[in-house]
Amino acid sequence: MQQTFDQNALLLGVFVLQVAGRRAGGFLCDGSSAQHMERLMALHFPNPSRNYNPVQHCVCFWGHDAAFEVSFQLDQEALHEISPFADQDEASLLHIFDVNLVRIQEAATAAYARDKNNFQRLSAADFAKPARSGNGRLRGRRV
Repeated sequence: MQQTFDQNALLLGVFVLQVAGRRAGGFLCDGSSAQHMERLMALHFPNPSRNYNPVQHCVCFWGHDAAFEVSFQLDQEALHEISPFADQDEASLLHIFDVNLVRIQEAATAAYARDKNNFQRLSAADFAKPARSGNGRLRGRRV
């Protein structure tokens, strides 16, 4: 419990420094810019809970950016794209979510980086990656 309190206190302190830095022309006490501090602050997922919402056909989960909670909804269709041969019942969808948690959190982080709203709805398009060949280069025709 003490560790969680200390982590939250640290995050709150960094947030206060960010706000103070913006008001002081963008620079913090140590001379670093507020933009630099914002890059260091990342979306993280300390709360492992998730649930299936049958009305909206999605899995709901939460992340945190400093003191801000960000709600995510992952479309059922996106889960079907991730694992097309799995059953579409609640238990199976939550299992797909759990097995692909790292990939889902990466997509959630990328979506949040594009649009820093406190609510994000993830779709199959958020999981599309360009095809790469065995040498790590993009496949396709040269232009």
